[in-house]
Amino acid sequence: MPKPRLPTDPPGEMPTARPADPITRKAQIDARLQALSARTELQARKDHDRLTWILGRMVVEQMTHDPALQAWVRRDLPRHLTPRDQDRGLWQILFPDDAKD
Repeated sequence: MPKPRLPTDPPGEMPTARPADPITRKAQIDARLQALSARTELQARKDHDRLTWILGRMVVEQMTHDPALQAWVRRDLPRHLTPRDQDRGLWQILFPDDAKD
């Protein structure tokens, strides 16, 4: 006869016996909570990155139609760029007509 599933067993996994030692049980629960927290934080970070990407894409598309937005980006973007060559190269992608280094 198969072992009955315990309410704490994750779906799809073989049921496990509960440890007799409460300290061991607490350690297992803490490990599960930590893993769940890490997955939740990772998903939140992915969601934030995706939202940032979508918003950035929208701004880039709108810049071609809105001179005021383009002026705002020209004025404020440089303070958000780092001195790294890769970040500075992004300026040339957005504003190829600028002779800025």
